[in-house]
Amino acid sequence: MRLEDDEFAAHVDKNYIRRFTLDTMPVQLKQSLAMVHAFDWKEILAGRRYIPLSYKNYFPDTAKEIGWMTGPGEYALVLEESLLNELRGSSP
Repeated sequence: MRLEDDEFAAHVDKNYIRRFTLDTMPVQLKQSLAMVHAFDWKEILAGRRYIPLSYKNYFPDTAKEIGWMTGPGEYALVLEESLLNELRGSSP
């Protein structure tokens, strides 16, 4: 997911992006985002560049179950399959 101006672009499938503001974002997605922001990323990444999706050595193990920041305003979120299906508009 990426923050673009005041809108979040959530990549939920190949070539499929859902766009939300904080007001229109589903509660579960908003909770995941809030949990990611609960970490002190400035401290965790002190002096390092933001890390790519596949490189998980710099952040807390609990982040691997929630999600992490991959860049300023960029997130990798770990979502339940049912939520992902809902975001895709498909049946569970």
